[in-house]
Amino acid sequence: MKANGEAIYGTTASPFAKQLEFGRATSKPGRIYLHVFNWPTDGSLRVPAWGQSVKRAYLLAEPKGRLAVAQNNEGVMIQLPVRRRIKSQA
Repeated sequence: MKANGEAIYGTTASPFAKQLEFGRATSKPGRIYLHVFNWPTDGSLRVPAWGQSVKRAYLLAEPKGRLAVAQNNEGVMIQLPVRRRIKSQA
């Protein structure tokens, strides 16, 4: 929750009319938070258009990093890093 609480607390519902293939979205004024549950195997996250332009994209856990973004009339493509597996221990 330390890294991702910003995307949960004080947010409103998704600005997208349809369910997203990869997960869910929340929003605050000027920001959309994408909750990616189904990480794309090719590393390209496809987000439908919602009428706003994207200035930058980054992972909340790495706010100084920037993800490559391409935008057109159909939506936004965000290039994600290779997903790192987190091993938990009981």
